[in-house]
Amino acid sequence: MAKILFDEKFLEAGDQSFDEPIETQEIIDAIKALNRSVAQINRAVVKLQQKMINRQAALESEAVKIVQTIH
Repeated sequence: MAKILFDEKFLEAGDQSFDEPIETQEIIDAIKALNRSVAQINRAVVKLQQKMINRQAALESEAVKIVQTIH
């Protein structure tokens, strides 16, 4: 299973209180970190989709062999 690693700047930004002023650069850094995490998730999803496609193809191939054997 894929591990998703969150950037420390993103986690630190999430820990800040709303009473404290947040610098624009901190917001930008947090968004960039979040985007990196989303990109990791997207890559993991693509890999899982490819595995599912490969398994489906293997199952269909096996089903064809079984049907041919029966006939």
